[in-house]
Amino acid sequence: MDSLLAPVIEFIEQNQKWAPIIMGLVAFGESLFIVGLLIPATPLFLAAGALIATGSLEVAPMLLYTMAGAVAGDVLSYFIGRQSGRSILYSSWGKRHRKRAAKSRAFFRRYGALSVFVGRFFGPLRSTVPFMAGVMRMDNFRFQLANVGSAMLWAPMMLLPSWLAVKGSGLVDN
Repeated sequence: MDSLLAPVIEFIEQNQKWAPIIMGLVAFGESLFIVGLLIPATPLFLAAGALIATGSLEVAPMLLYTMAGAVAGDVLSYFIGRQSGRSILYSSWGKRHRKRAAKSRAFFRRYGALSVFVGRFFGPLRSTVPFMAGVMRMDNFRFQLANVGSAMLWAPMMLLPSWLAVKGSGLVDN
């Protein structure tokens, strides 16, 4: 995994003006239905947080692009679920995951928009919760409130641990 991430991190270090766009695309991909399960975004966010702490990257563009990417990925996943979700769930792939889908439906019935908000903070759920929200025909306005609100909290939380570690190490000026 490190061999795959190292070139991306090196590219970000060498091309700092592209870093916010890259991280926005990473957040977008990580939020996409199924695709998000394949993207190792956490190490990239940790590297970006460390680079912010050293002053190599600016914090505001990184946060804005990361939030925007996460919101956009969830919106697309929501609309995929809304438009095609039922056919996906009844496909051969969906039939193999019927128990998980049933649990997701029960979770949405019980917690509604809170499930979208909380789902953002749990790795594998991050890419599937918006899809299920669409399948369940969650009200778009309520979905978007939870989507945007959670992204505004999630993006700083992804960058903060490594920023704190670098600042606390004494290796850079505070």
